[in-house]
Amino acid sequence: MPNIGRPSRDCNSCRKRRIKQIQQRENGVSFKKQEDFDSSAKGLSPYRKQIMIHDQLSENWDNHFIPLALAGLRISADMPLTMLNVISNIISQNDHESPLYKALNAVGYAFLARTNPSKNTLAQRIKAYRNALTAVNSTLRDSQKCRTNTTLLTVWVLGLYEFLADPTNAGWHIHSQGLINLFRLRGSENYATEDGRYLYLLFFNSFQIQAIRTGEESYITESITLIHEIADHCNSSEYLPLRTCIFTYHCALQCSRIRKLLNEATDAKLLSSSESILQDMDNIEKATYPLSHKSFITENKVEAPVRIAHDDDSPGKDTNHPMEVDSLYRGSIMYRVNWRIRVSFFVLEFLQRVSTSPVCTSEQRTLCLEYRLRCMEEVRILAERASFYLGTPDHKTQSFSELVLYIRTVLLHRTGPTDGLQDFVIEEP
Repeated sequence: MPNIGRPSRDCNSCRKRRIKQIQQRENGVSFKKQEDFDSSAKGLSPYRKQIMIHDQLSENWDNHFIPLALAGLRISADMPLTMLNVISNIISQNDHESPLYKALNAVGYAFLARTNPSKNTLAQRIKAYRNALTAVNSTLRDSQKCRTNTTLLTVWVLGLYEFLADPTNAGWHIHSQGLINLFRLRGSENYATEDGRYLYLLFFNSFQIQAIRTGEESYITESITLIHEIADHCNSSEYLPLRTCIFTYHCALQCSRIRKLLNEATDAKLLSSSESILQDMDNIEKATYPLSHKSFITENKVEAPVRIAHDDDSPGKDTNHPMEVDSLYRGSIMYRVNWRIRVSFFVLEFLQRVSTSPVCTSEQRTLCLEYRLRCMEEVRILAERASFYLGTPDHKTQSFSELVLYIRTVLLHRTGPTDGLQDFVIEEP
């Protein structure tokens, strides 16, 4: 039949060709001209232009809030990887409708609101927190569910949410007190499993962070009394982290006391407190309360930040590559270093304030200068120790201000933000 520019429905060969074209289009295949494959061909394409999407496709929030919350928790709570593994294990035992998921959802929105403080994000954060609070209150009324690790973790997460949303709010105090009450209610159940013991250490560390930020030490002094039961239930592999817990407890007390003095005390009070502050710093590695009666605590020495000239075969010198050192040992050492650097930073801030006071005598300024130089040397030693165990190069040639910036932003980046010292400028005498 004559060619009229389109296939005829009455022509058998045209019908077959049309059917073949339809099938090819359905299978994602279309005919192209030779020019379409020629990179040098110019001119308009015979095909319809691609439609551009100006708005980003929406992501499913449920796929993201758990990783976001865990990443934020690890940074804000200064959480070692072992603790994160315990939390992940407990999360895996719960479903998406559990109070724990709802609490993590609220924390996820809290971190999102920091980077995107839109009205919608803030509204979602508040809504998520209310839902989590309702769910956990229902759980607390159940005499069995309130004693589980999941409930303990949920209450801790809600307390951290309160602190993230508004550190000046008393909400985190309420949740912290609730945690202590739940631990008392559970009794020896707290420490029957390894997860339970690690949860206690996680919560205890959270109390320490809050104490040094606010100068309120009541929670860590109250919660440390529960550590006796941990000592009675832990196995030998947990002696090292327990000794580290005792050490960081005394570090947190020192920092909390200094923060309270800096926030509230007069110049005269600061000056009169300086002797005891410096004495506590001198003895902080030796302090073993409240487990001074436990030999596995007293025999586990915390190395002071002093330079010791080691011979090649002298005891105490670790010549192994950092990656060959036991991970638990390396983690405990890094945790001790982190907290000891905090102590040096706090004492430096305290001494700078005291030395500029009009009531400070020339002799007292000289003593302050000696201790300031000592603290700066301690920070250098601790930074070198951290660099070794992290397998990173140390920075011996840097100025002290550069070293502090390196510690806060790279080496131990959680040291600065978690204790509120990021804006504090340490002056070199």
